[in-house]
Amino acid sequence: LPAATRRCQLISGKSSASGTIRGDLAMTAYTRYSSVIVTAVSTRGSGLGWIPDNLNRGHLDYFFWLLTILNAVNFVVYLWIAN
Repeated sequence: LPAATRRCQLISGKSSASGTIRGDLAMTAYTRYSSVIVTAVSTRGSGLGWIPDNLNRGHLDYFFWLLTILNAVNFVVYLWIAN
């Protein structure tokens, strides 16, 4: 019985480390993904872009609509995978 308990603790520790690594990778991917999106909508050639230094001149509403669309697509993919 103690050997089985130790084996369960080892497996639990490995899966915990694996989950931590996956969580860190997901956070890194999210950070890269969001910085690419912000960079893409902030600098649009010679124009102001959606998120300029002066927010009164920009189109922050376009940025939030883009986030809404991306979240809707993410939710549809989640529903598709969950089935």
